Amino acid sequence: MANLQSEQAAERNDVAGRIVRICILIIVSFFVAIAAVSFAVHHMRLQFEDEFKKISDTKMHQVTDIVRMSIDGDDLVSNTVNAPAKYSSILDLMLADTSSENLSAEGYGLFGYNQGQLSLLLSRGVNDPSEFAVAGRDISEWLAGTSEQTVLYGENFESIIVPITDSTGLCVGVFEYKCTFGELYALGDKLEGRILTAVVIAVLSGVFLFAVQEILIRIIRSRQSGSGKKNTETPQNRDRRLISSTIGYCFTIILVVLLVMATQLSKTYIKALESERADMMQKCAVSSAAALTYTDVRENMTYILPIYKYAKDKPYQVNIYTMAGDSFLRLYSSTATGNVQQTYLTGAGNQYIDCFGLQQVAFTKRNDSGVSYVCAIAPIISSENTVAGVLEIMMPVSDFESSVNGMSLSWIFTIISIALSMGIMIFELNLLISTISKGISGNAPVLVMYGENANRFLSFFTAFGSIMIPVTFADYFKEQLSDLPMPAVQGFICGALLLFIWGFLGFSGIRNSIKMKFTSRIALIAITCAGYFFALIAGVINIPYLTAGLALPIGFCFGMTFDYLRDYRINAGRLGYKDYNDRVIHNVQASSYFLGVSVGAVIAGICYERYGLFVVTIISGAALVLTAIGMIYFMQNNTQVREAPLSISGWLSTFADSRTARFLNSSFLMLGVALAFVLMFIPNYLENVGISLPTTSFYFLVCGFMACFVCGFVKNRYAHLLTSRTRVLIQAASTVLGLFIFALMPSAKMLVVTCALLGIALGIHDYYYIYVLYLICNGKVKANLRKLAEYTVYLGVGIMLPIIMTAFMVKNFRITFLIVTFLVALLAFIYPLSSFSGKIDERDISLKPQKKQREKPAPRQQAPRQPQAPAGQQVPSGEVMPDGTVAPVPSAPVQQSGVVEEAYYVPSQAQQPVQQYQQPAPQYQPAQQYQPDPGQYAQTGYAQPADPYGTGYAQQPQQAPADPYGTAYAQPQQAPADLYAGGAPAPYQGQPQQGSYDPMSFLNDDGTEGGNQNV
Repeated sequence: MANLQSEQAAERNDVAGRIVRICILIIVSFFVAIAAVSFAVHHMRLQFEDEFKKISDTKMHQVTDIVRMSIDGDDLVSNTVNAPAKYSSILDLMLADTSSENLSAEGYGLFGYNQGQLSLLLSRGVNDPSEFAVAGRDISEWLAGTSEQTVLYGENFESIIVPITDSTGLCVGVFEYKCTFGELYALGDKLEGRILTAVVIAVLSGVFLFAVQEILIRIIRSRQSGSGKKNTETPQNRDRRLISSTIGYCFTIILVVLLVMATQLSKTYIKALESERADMMQKCAVSSAAALTYTDVRENMTYILPIYKYAKDKPYQVNIYTMAGDSFLRLYSSTATGNVQQTYLTGAGNQYIDCFGLQQVAFTKRNDSGVSYVCAIAPIISSENTVAGVLEIMMPVSDFESSVNGMSLSWIFTIISIALSMGIMIFELNLLISTISKGISGNAPVLVMYGENANRFLSFFTAFGSIMIPVTFADYFKEQLSDLPMPAVQGFICGALLLFIWGFLGFSGIRNSIKMKFTSRIALIAITCAGYFFALIAGVINIPYLTAGLALPIGFCFGMTFDYLRDYRINAGRLGYKDYNDRVIHNVQASSYFLGVSVGAVIAGICYERYGLFVVTIISGAALVLTAIGMIYFMQNNTQVREAPLSISGWLSTFADSRTARFLNSSFLMLGVALAFVLMFIPNYLENVGISLPTTSFYFLVCGFMACFVCGFVKNRYAHLLTSRTRVLIQAASTVLGLFIFALMPSAKMLVVTCALLGIALGIHDYYYIYVLYLICNGKVKANLRKLAEYTVYLGVGIMLPIIMTAFMVKNFRITFLIVTFLVALLAFIYPLSSFSGKIDERDISLKPQKKQREKPAPRQQAPRQPQAPAGQQVPSGEVMPDGTVAPVPSAPVQQSGVVEEAYYVPSQAQQPVQQYQQPAPQYQPAQQYQPDPGQYAQTGYAQPADPYGTGYAQQPQQAPADPYGTAYAQPQQAPADLYAGGAPAPYQGQPQQGSYDPMSFLNDDGTEGGNQNV
C-alpha cells in the first residue's frame, strides 16, 4: 500500500512538473513571438523609411541643381530690391507642391550674403527662419570660391545647402532646400502599433487552440481507456509530444504572422514609395521646364540640362513634344542618337492636350514600343509667354512600382531565419528547463550527471553570445568610418576580426596559468565578467578606434567559455562511456555551435540596426555571463586539463614530414578556410550588396543544415564507405566547387549554394581526422595531436581572412576568388590524390558492412565465470548512464566505442604504433570507483575476456602487465593518463559502460603513444 501511494505521489509530481514546464514554455513562446515580430516589423519599417528617404534625397539633389543654375548671382547683388519678388515667382513655379501623399513636408529659403551677414530674402514652408540649418552654420567655407552642395541630416529632416556665386566665383547667397519626415514616422508608428496588437491576439489565439487541442486529446484517450482500449503512450512520449507541439505552434505562429505582416506592410509602404516617386518625377519635370523657359524649342534641339537618374545606372527618358494638328511631334529624345526622326505621339490622352493648351502639370501612364511607362509632363514657356512645347519625363512602370525591400527574396530569407531562430531558442530553453526539473542522472559521475542536454544548450548559448559582436564589425566600421577610403575601412575590419579571433582562440598558456592560480570556475566567471565590462565600454563610448583596440581583450575573455567546453569534452571523454566519448561530445557541441551562431547572428543584426552596438554588447555579454554561471552549475568538477604544450616552432616542424603535412593541409587547413569564409566573409559581403545583417543568419542556417543533418544522414547510412581518403575528397570537392561557383557568379543567390557546399565540407569529417592523423604520424611525429590539429585550423582562418579583405579592397571578387580557388584546390586535393592515402585506413574491417552477421548473429560466447565475492560483501549494482540506461559492472571489459561497433584492423604500415590494440586491454578503475576485493586477483589473476576477433588468442595468452612498483594489486589502480590532454586521475563515482574496441581510445590510453606523443 505504501509503495502504491509513493508511486501515485511520484506520478502526480511528474505531471505537475510537466505542466509547469509547459506553462513556462508557453509564456516564453508568447514573449518570444511578440519580440520577434516587433523586431521584424521595426526592421522592415526602417528599411522602407530608408528607401523613402533615398527617393527624397534624389529629388532634392535634382531640384537644387536646377535651382543653382537658374539663380543669377550677379542679379542677386545688383538688384537687391526686386530680386526677392522675381525669384519668388520662379521658385514657386519650380518647387510647386505636387505630392498626393503628404508623408514629407518641404520648404526652402533664399539668403543673401552681404558684409559677413546672411539675410533672408524669401522662404516657403518654414515658419521660423531659425529652423533652417544654414542659420547655425559658418558661411566662411564657401568664401573660398567653392560651389559644392552641403547635405545635412537631422533626426527627422534632411537639408541641402547650395551656395550662389556671381560671375567672379564669389559666394553672394545661399539657397537651402529642407525636407522633414514627420508624417512618415507617424505612419510607421501607427502601423507598428496595429501589427503588434494583431500579433498579441494571434498568439493568444494560438495558445487557446493549443490548450483546446490538448484537452480534446485527453478526452479522447480517456474514452478509449474506458472502452477497454489500452493507452500505449508513455509519459516520456507524451512529454515529447507536448514539447514538440509547443515549439511547432510557436514556429508556425511566428512564420504566419511574419508573412502576413510583411505582406500588409509592403503594400502600404510601396504605395508611399510610388507617391514619392511620382512627386520626384513631377518636381524634376516642372523645374526642368522652368529652367528651359525662353529657350528655342525646335526640331533636333540641344538639351541644355543634364539627364538625371532616378536610381543607380537608371536615367530618366526625356522627350520634348510640340503640338502638330491633333497629335504631338517629338522634337527631342534622350534615347535617340543623331537627328531625331519625325515621330508622332500616338494615343496621347487629354493630359497632354491640357498641358499644352492650359499649361497644366500632369502625371499619367502610357505605352511606348510595348513597354508601359509612367510619365510626368510640364509645359515649356516661350518668350511670347505661350507654350512652346511639352517636356516629358518617363520611367518604366516596373521600376516605378518596385521596391528593394518588401517581399523580396532577401526578406523571405530573413523571415525564415527569424522564425527558425525563435523556434531554436525555445528548444534550447526547453532543454534548460527540463534539465533543471529532471535533476541528475542517478550514480553518474559529477561531471556528466546532467547528461547531454546540459552540454548541448551550454554550447548553444556560448556560440550565441560569442558571435554577436564580431558579426556586426563589418556594418559598424563601415558606418562609423564612412569618411575614410574603403581600403582603410576594410583594413580596420580585418584587424578587428583578427584581434578578436586571436584572443578568442589563442593565449592558451595564459588561460591555463589563470585557471591554475584561481581554479577553473573562478577563472571562468571572473574573466567572462571582465569581457562583459570591456564590451560595455566599447558600446558606451562608441569610438571605432577604441572598439578595434578592445577586440583582443574582449575575444580573450569571451573565449573562456569556449575553453571551458573544451576541457569538459576532454574530461568527460576520458570517463569511457560508450555513447558519450570524445567524438560524440564533439559532434554535440559542433551542432550546437552552428545553431547558436545562426540565432546570435539574427538577434545581433536586428538589435544593431535598431539600437546600435551598445544593445548588442549588453545582450552578448549577459548571455555569456549567464552561460558561465550555468557551466559552473551543470559541469561540476570540470577541472583544468593538463596537456603537453606545443610551441609554434614545434608545430611548424611537424610539416617537415611530407605525409603529415599533406594530410594537415588537405583536412584541417581547409576546415579553417571554410570557417573563415562562412563566418567572416558573408556578413561583410551582404552589407556590400545592400542586404540587411539579420539575413546573415539564413546563410548560417543553410550551412548548419548541410553540416549537421545532410552529412549526418550520409555518415550514418554510408559509414562503411567513408574512409579518410573519401572524407577528405568530399571535403576538398565541396570547398573548391563552392568557392569556384561564387567566383564565377558572385551574387547573394549563388552564395546560398556556396554555403551549402561549405556546410558539407564542414560536416563530413565527423572528427575522424584525428585518428587518421594518429595513424599517419606512426611515432615519427611526436607532438600533441589535438593542439596540432587546432593550430592548423587556426592557420586556415588566419590566412583566409586577409585574402577576404583584399577582395573587398580591390572590389573584384571574381578574379580574387578564382585565384583563391586554384590555390585551395592544390592544397585540398594533395592528400586524397596521394598514393599512400589509400593505405591508411582502407582495409579497416569496421568500415565494411556486416550483412551476414546482421542476418544471422554469431553465437554468444560464454563469459568467464566471475569470482565470488567474500561472504558479507555486497556486489555493486550497475550505475545509471547519461542516456538513462543502467549498465552492469563487467568482470573483464574490453575498451568500447561510441562510434564503431567492430574492431579496427590496423594496416601493416601502422602495425607497430597500434599493436597494443590487438590485445584486450586490462581494466583500469578510476581512483574513487568501486574496487573488487584485491584478494580475488591473488587467486585468479586477470580473467581473460572473450576474444573480440575470434582468432589468434588461443596461441598467445594475454599476460598481465608488469607492475613497475612491485605492488601488483595491493593498491587500486589509477585512471589511465590521457596522453592527448595530460594524465590525471578521475575522481568520479560510477563505473564506465563498456563495449567493443574504440579506434579513438588512443586519446585516453596509457603509454608513450597516442594523442600526446612527446611525453
